[in-house]
Amino acid sequence: MSQFDQNPPTFGEPDFAEPRPGWPTGLGIFSIVWGSLGVLCGGCTVASTFAQGPMLEWAAKMQAQAPQTSGAPAMPTGPIPAELHPGAMQILSAVIHPLGGIILLVAGILLCMRRPVARMTHLVYAAVSLLGTIVGVMGVMSWVGSFRAFEAAQPDHEWVAYFNTFSNPSMMVAQTIGAAFVSVLFPVFVIIWFGMVKKRPEDMGAVAPDQYV
Repeated sequence: MSQFDQNPPTFGEPDFAEPRPGWPTGLGIFSIVWGSLGVLCGGCTVASTFAQGPMLEWAAKMQAQAPQTSGAPAMPTGPIPAELHPGAMQILSAVIHPLGGIILLVAGILLCMRRPVARMTHLVYAAVSLLGTIVGVMGVMSWVGSFRAFEAAQPDHEWVAYFNTFSNPSMMVAQTIGAAFVSVLFPVFVIIWFGMVKKRPEDMGAVAPDQYV
C-alpha cells in the first residue's frame, strides 16, 4: 500500500474575479467627444444669438461704405426692429445647450473612471439637454410668429425682405424640428440605458471603496 493517500486532496476552482465590462470606456469616450462638440457648438450659438443684431447692423454699414457690385443684394442700413431680435426663449436655449455639453463632458470623464456618480451625471445631462431642445424649438416658433406678425404690419420693411431672402423663416420651424429630433436621440438613449438597464455601480465595473482599505 502506498504511503500516500490514494485519494489525493482536491482543491476548489480558482476564484478569478469577473472581468470588468468594457462598455463604460466606450460610452465614456463618446460622451467626452459629444460633450466637447456640444460645448463648442453651444458657445457659437451663444455668440451668434447675442451678437446677431449688432453684427448684421455692422455688416450693413460696411456694405454701404464699400463700392456696390452690380447685381449684389444690398443689406438694410437701419437698425433691426425689436420684434425681430432673438426672444427670451431663444436666449435661454442658447445658454442651456453649452451647459448640457459641459455636464456631458464631466459625465464622460467620470464614466471612464467608472465612478458610480457617472450614472446620475448622465441623467442630469439628459434632462438639461431635453429641456434645452424643447425651449429651443419653442423659441424658434415664437420668433417666426413675431416675424410674421411684423411682416403683416409692415410688409415693405427693409428687414422683412432681408430675412425672407436670407433666413427663410418659412423653413426655420421645419429645420428646427428636424435638428431637434436628432439632438434628442442620445439623451433618450441615456435615459433608457442608465435609467432602466444599468442602474447599479456593479454594472459598470465600479469597485467599492472598502476593497482598498
